[in-house]
Amino acid sequence: MKQHTVRLIIIAVITSIIGITAAALWFTHRSSSIDKSVVGTIPSEAPVTCCELIQNPDRYYSKIIRVRAVVFGYHELALYDPACKGVDKYVRADFDSALRKKLVKGIADLNSAGFKEGNFWAEVVLVGRFEKVKEADANDDKTESQKVNHQYSKYRFRLVVLDVEHVSAVASTLSWPP
Repeated sequence: MKQHTVRLIIIAVITSIIGITAAALWFTHRSSSIDKSVVGTIPSEAPVTCCELIQNPDRYYSKIIRVRAVVFGYHELALYDPACKGVDKYVRADFDSALRKKLVKGIADLNSAGFKEGNFWAEVVLVGRFEKVKEADANDDKTESQKVNHQYSKYRFRLVVLDVEHVSAVASTLSWPP
């Protein structure tokens, strides 16, 4: 009986080690899929606005850029520019877990000024790779619960965030996005 228990414990320990190793390898591979070394190649120019990205997407497509915008949302984050008057006013913002933590810390440091209507609400300067979302995904009218592996509802553009440079409170005169 004791020998059987010892075997089960050894099997459990070995299984745990294999699982932890596999998870570590997966996280290492996942984080290396975004080449963060390119962040150093960003020009020292002033950040572009979210509206500039939306109005001239071909100019910025697949490039590493610095952008100034209002970030809002909670589970799904978007960049917003109140100056945009066209149909598109938003860019989806995709953060890895470390950068989301950096954003959350910056917002938390603003106390209640970093939240509005239960959502994040802050002006940010982000560095990231600007991408277009496939038209079929952007125009899909299904609700989120009807979608399988669908992440870009109603967004034509996204920013894969590589760094959070600045987080500050939004001006009190800025209204919530429509």
